Amino acid sequence: GAAEVLLLERDAVLVRGLAEVKARLRADAVQVVAADALAWLARCAPARFELVLLDPPFDATGLLDAALAAAVPAVVPGGFVYVEAPRELTAAPAGFARHRHLRAGAVHAHLFLRGQG
Repeated sequence: GAAEVLLLERDAVLVRGLAEVKARLRADAVQVVAADALAWLARCAPARFELVLLDPPFDATGLLDAALAAAVPAVVPGGFVYVEAPRELTAAPAGFARHRHLRAGAVHAHLFLRGQG
């Protein structure tokens, strides 16, 4: 039921796979973009999305923090950032509150809520 879904992926093989799934599902609201997510988020309009989902590779040093920092400005007040990480994130980004946390095996899932002001 989302009006717009944007999938950012830089790996060409994964982009093709996502595009195939989109076509198979006839998901017209989905747009698959071949791009570096951090660079794309740096250029996007602030407060554009109600929900940003982040699942950076766990073995990429510093990528988790960079992805979270890039996503924060893109979220509207009252919106959410969901992030998966190899460890629990106890501190929410500035202007956000930790809404939920769960652990499933080695994955920690976090949902951060942006304040209204």
